[in-house]
Amino acid sequence: MEQNRPIPTERLVTIHHQMVERFSLEELQSLAFDLGVDWGQLAPGNKSTKTTELLELLNRRTKLPQLLARLEKLFPALVWVLDDLDEAAESPYKGLEFYNEADAALFFGRESLIATLLDDLRDQRFLAVVGASGSGKSSVVRAGVVPVLKGLRPPPDGVAPVRGSAGWAGDVFIVTGR
Repeated sequence: MEQNRPIPTERLVTIHHQMVERFSLEELQSLAFDLGVDWGQLAPGNKSTKTTELLELLNRRTKLPQLLARLEKLFPALVWVLDDLDEAAESPYKGLEFYNEADAALFFGRESLIATLLDDLRDQRFLAVVGASGSGKSSVVRAGVVPVLKGLRPPPDGVAPVRGSAGWAGDVFIVTGR
């Protein structure tokens, strides 16, 4: 593994778990010493914290290849891995664009708001969603509420579907202002 710059921290999750599972604090300290790391410069903490600190320091120093070589020598039967990242994958974050029905599977974290809006729709046929510019009003309606009404997305846990909405093909009018 040729490395001349730090790798994304997300790639260190599996190796972190492997090291925490197999090393005691004393063994980690010995490993750090073997790799030229002053144990005292790592933040105090438990085995998991120390492992995180060690990995991050070795990563900054671009010494992960030496770590992997040492780990393979200590535990030859174990495959030590850096997590693969699909760097070609498209980010689900849309920036300032709103989410729509096609993005319903990517839209999460607003379940309680979706539940509240669906409950409000049980009592009335008109619902106004008001909020600051860029706060996600259009997204919560288009990718949260509408897909639930159309049966394209299940309602949030504990929320019953809105009566009469199965296969809903109604209109959604979104009015924006300044």
